[in-house]
Amino acid sequence: MGFVIDPSKEDSNEGGGSSTRRPDVRAGDKVLMCAGIKYGTSQKGNPKIDVCWVCVEDPDGGQDVSGLVWDTFTLTEAAAWRLQQAAKALGQTAAWDAEDKSTTLDVFMAGPVKAEIRIVPKWSGDGNKADVAKYFSWSGNNISDLDPIAIAAENWYKEWLSRSQNKDNAGNRSSRRRGQVQADDIPF
Repeated sequence: MGFVIDPSKEDSNEGGGSSTRRPDVRAGDKVLMCAGIKYGTSQKGNPKIDVCWVCVEDPDGGQDVSGLVWDTFTLTEAAAWRLQQAAKALGQTAAWDAEDKSTTLDVFMAGPVKAEIRIVPKWSGDGNKADVAKYFSWSGNNISDLDPIAIAAENWYKEWLSRSQNKDNAGNRSSRRRGQVQADDIPF
């Protein structure tokens, strides 16, 4: 007997992959910790920082804990207020060079932050996404309870980033289906 799929049975894997699906983050105030950052270039050619946050505390019943929220900070004078707001909420008091990746990672990893989450349409027009409307200081005092969630999200982020970079370096799928090779693979 081959590999049998029975649609009438309960999905034991919640839709795919080797692990359970992360919850969607709903609107409201959440406590977030940084899972990782990635530098890049915006569509307008400006430097940017993409931040992956994990929800570590959800005052609204805990349903959103371990869900992810992505935010982008564009490094321009006009958009600097957003990065300043997040840094203040994280407890950063001294000025720093936001293009210094190591120092910026330290700022974001400083601890939990409270965020007001709203639901907005995706840029692609394909559904909605969680978006940070505003950052606030977190007034909790027991960070050790939140660490396991944050560490698991950091590990997931590192794996995701590695897979994402490998995918970007692998060329497009359609050329591979036709048995073609990338220009870099041609020996002349």
